[in-house]
Amino acid sequence: MSRSGRMAPRAASPISAAGPAAGTSPTAPANGERTIDKSDILGHIEGWYQLLRDAVDAADPSSIVATEAWDLEPLETWVSGRVVLIGDAAHATTPFASMGACMTIQDSASLVEHLGSDASVEDALAAFVSERKQRDEAVVRESRRMGHLSQMHSPIATWLRDEAFSHTPGRRAAGQRRVSRSAPAAQPQ
Repeated sequence: MSRSGRMAPRAASPISAAGPAAGTSPTAPANGERTIDKSDILGHIEGWYQLLRDAVDAADPSSIVATEAWDLEPLETWVSGRVVLIGDAAHATTPFASMGACMTIQDSASLVEHLGSDASVEDALAAFVSERKQRDEAVVRESRRMGHLSQMHSPIATWLRDEAFSHTPGRRAAGQRRVSRSAPAAQPQ
């Protein structure tokens, strides 16, 4: 919250496979357009699958769209009086944990449950935040971590990551292997 008691925005953290900011991100040009240089993309995917490199090379530059994924640093509070933030307004996250929409649905269900209780609105909102805030912020942190892992640029670090995931037991490994395949590793020489 700001000194005035209002909810204030916090800095977003970028995760980008396309390089500098684009679209309507905080650092985008005023007109929202950015020239895409295929050599930048090809440099970014150096050592990845040849099919991907061929697709980028064959693409018309005007058809290439730069996208970014942004998350939010945790807000001090989601509630101001009888106003409450849920979903991306409270805890915007990158797509790497595949939980953004799920968290919004869970927030909604929890909020309805608490507001439908016998508690005062203020107590219901406090109970909602107590139930959801810590978990949702943990998912944002995990998604950010998974984004960094999936977008490694060092061939050696990428190989080490993939090797480590290949030796992770059980259910946990299934999700980790999916991430590692999103940015193919060049095998160290």
